[in-house]
Amino acid sequence: MIARTLPLQRLARMFCAVFSLTSILVYFGGADGLYAAQANQPFAAFNLKVEIDIEDGEIDMTATFTLGAGSNGLDPPKETVSLEVKGGTGAYSVAIPAGSFKKDGSGRFTFQGAINKVKLEASIRPLRDGVFEFEVETEGANLKGFANPVTVTLTIGDDGGSRTVRAEIE
Repeated sequence: MIARTLPLQRLARMFCAVFSLTSILVYFGGADGLYAAQANQPFAAFNLKVEIDIEDGEIDMTATFTLGAGSNGLDPPKETVSLEVKGGTGAYSVAIPAGSFKKDGSGRFTFQGAINKVKLEASIRPLRDGVFEFEVETEGANLKGFANPVTVTLTIGDDGGSRTVRAEIE
């Protein structure tokens, strides 16, 4: 009887630890913070142009995307925006926290600031029903090792997409 009780106690303690950790992360980071990199609603279309200046740490990217049929829409001021760019042995990723994007007079959502010592300028602009443009420029990122092809993953709230393209690399 004692031999069977020990594994069950360990299992119960492990379950409690995992549940507690998840609860803490959700409480302090919100569900978007915990699941920021996971896009539950894939873009219906995702096209992009990427330029990388390795020496200056600059990524200049323009993307257009169409929300998928199951999307609940975008609300950039309330959603985390995550960007990941990989190619060769290089990789750059950033999560712009919810509350960072502000709407300007033209209906465009913009962010300007620094995250992890990298200067960022980003914007999200609605073009027409369900179609958006995302632009980002970085300065001072560590981009050593980048080579083609480059895979870009963009996630806005629970919407996102990933695409591999040939970047212009200097």
